[in-house]
Amino acid sequence: RYLEIHEVEKIYNLDLDKDSALDRTRDFFLFQCYTALRYSDLKQLKKSNVHVDANGRFYIRLLTEKDNDVVNFQLAKRAVEIYKKYVVLNLPGGLLFPILSNQKYNEHLKELGEKAKLTGEWIDYEFRLQEKIEVHIPKHEQSTHTARRTFIVTAINEGVSTDLIMLITSHSDYKAMKPYIK
Repeated sequence: RYLEIHEVEKIYNLDLDKDSALDRTRDFFLFQCYTALRYSDLKQLKKSNVHVDANGRFYIRLLTEKDNDVVNFQLAKRAVEIYKKYVVLNLPGGLLFPILSNQKYNEHLKELGEKAKLTGEWIDYEFRLQEKIEVHIPKHEQSTHTARRTFIVTAINEGVSTDLIMLITSHSDYKAMKPYIK
């Protein structure tokens, strides 16, 4: 389940009250779309994980929570915009983002999807005994992991090498990333 570029743009262009829960949720979700960070990594991201090189390029360097892998990559322009919005906050422990609980974040993401008027649906499958059941999920019912999938699919469609995508997403091998590609 991923969003297409025009759907990400709909979320980006939403007119939301500044500093509202939905505005912050949009920022966090878009940051994930541009970085492929998992919720757990976004939640632990500190200001000290972002570095600026001599040419003014912004980089993330982070030890991922799930895999204990070090990821190090340049931030996209819009991710830098979001970073700059939050770096001025003085959060405990040097955290970059005032992240909501995963449950609350996912609730707000569904509301964002509705406000962005995301249409269409994803088709998933459930297996009960030997029966395969098709499950239709409206696109506005996105989750935190939708952003990670969106990054991967967009990068593949833009011609980014799978090796580089695996490096950014900390997938250990092609087999681990294959479900995203499928």
